[in-house]
Amino acid sequence: HPPRASRLTQDAMAPARKRAAAKPAARATRRGGRGRDEADAEKSAPEEAPASRPAETETTPRHLERAERPALFYPFRALGYITERARFAVNRRGTETFVTVSAGRAFQIYDCEKMRLKLVGPQLGAEGGPDISALACRDDLTFVGIGSTIVVCRRTHRLCAFRAEEDDGAAVASLFVFGSDLLSLDAKGRVRAWDISKAKLGALDGKTRETRVGARGGRGNRRDDAVRQAGEDSGEDSGDERASSSDSDEASFDEETRTKTFVAFRSFPAVPGGFRVVSICHPDTYLNKVLLGSDDGRMLLLNVKSGSAIYEFAAFGGAATAVTCLANSPALDTVAVGLADGSIRVHNVKLDAPVAVFGHDGSRKPVRDVSFSTGRGEPLLAALGDSGTVSVWDLEKKRLRTLVVGAHDAAGISCYFFPGSPILMTSGGDNALKHWIFDNRDGSGRLLRYRAGHSAPPRHVQFYGEGGTRLLSAGGDDRALRVFSA
Repeated sequence: HPPRASRLTQDAMAPARKRAAAKPAARATRRGGRGRDEADAEKSAPEEAPASRPAETETTPRHLERAERPALFYPFRALGYITERARFAVNRRGTETFVTVSAGRAFQIYDCEKMRLKLVGPQLGAEGGPDISALACRDDLTFVGIGSTIVVCRRTHRLCAFRAEEDDGAAVASLFVFGSDLLSLDAKGRVRAWDISKAKLGALDGKTRETRVGARGGRGNRRDDAVRQAGEDSGEDSGDERASSSDSDEASFDEETRTKTFVAFRSFPAVPGGFRVVSICHPDTYLNKVLLGSDDGRMLLLNVKSGSAIYEFAAFGGAATAVTCLANSPALDTVAVGLADGSIRVHNVKLDAPVAVFGHDGSRKPVRDVSFSTGRGEPLLAALGDSGTVSVWDLEKKRLRTLVVGAHDAAGISCYFFPGSPILMTSGGDNALKHWIFDNRDGSGRLLRYRAGHSAPPRHVQFYGEGGTRLLSAGGDDRALRVFSA
């Protein structure tokens, strides 16, 4: 038997031990947990059989499929891949200007000040499928035409896609952002309008929320967009006139890309039969209207909101020469029209009267793009065509100012005068993106900066240097020796 003093000490400590043991059970009960009685009851209950394991599905998770692919020779980076045959898209964000170009099935974004690569988009479409054929930008959205599908990306993230339900395989030839509409031209000369309002696209990744009218009276219908383009209407009734909205638009879910594909669009039956649209522009101050050019030389002024044809312009000179490009002028009611015969027409669309006629470079090859300069300097008009030559015209004197022969070693694709600047940006089929500045006293231009790669497949590629980060590449038909940093 233990000493008496020890027994007295244990008897005195027993109530304290009971209170300490009761505290966790009481705390668990207050927190919604199980008390001591429930725990004891569970111990005495018979054990249940373990739940059967669900049967595995036939579809393998995407991360497992990616892990099963061989890691050797996995695509990492493309060197010397600058641009291809799609026209670039210029986008201004704050005080910076960016240009988006195509590179196979992906797009690349450069800043225009230093021509540094900022972003590279994802690989779009199926492997071995068609390359990008059209580009357009709005804010942080990039619209990519690849095959008969229009893919929408927010920066480098694929957001959604647009494709007609009855897809006949006609490739997208051109894209034009017109406020809350995206106008697409396909290879068959059809024009379609897709809804790209912020209420629709922003809800896909949580950028915006749909506004609902509460029982006490909310804000009502949201404006479709803050502003369309210069002089465009943005009234609250514009959303009611749409053929499809973000609430009623039919969409299918693509399991491979994990994005939605919208199929609803608006067509324009008012476009005359046989009018194959190949180019588009928006004249300033023309409310809700765009100017369309056809492959037979005619032009059409179309109201996008009502879908009605306002006026049809006859072919220039009565000849069926295709309109290859259109550009809006800083002067009101005036546009520049590039033709397949190598001529450029400055036309007044209000009076349907010619203002000036220019020849490009004497080669009579098609003009692919034209651009007007803006600002306090001399008004200039630049043209780029299949000959790769850039011609610059003085609009006040109506004469040729300068000619940059061999600006590109292949056919020119697009050109763009930066606002308020004498700098012209051009791209060509020779895998080059160049900036030209026309600040010489004699009116001639000089090459300011450029990004270029091989215009023909290289025949010999070899690493060199101590660190092995340099790549020496010798071209074939372009007779060029280039050094890349890997």
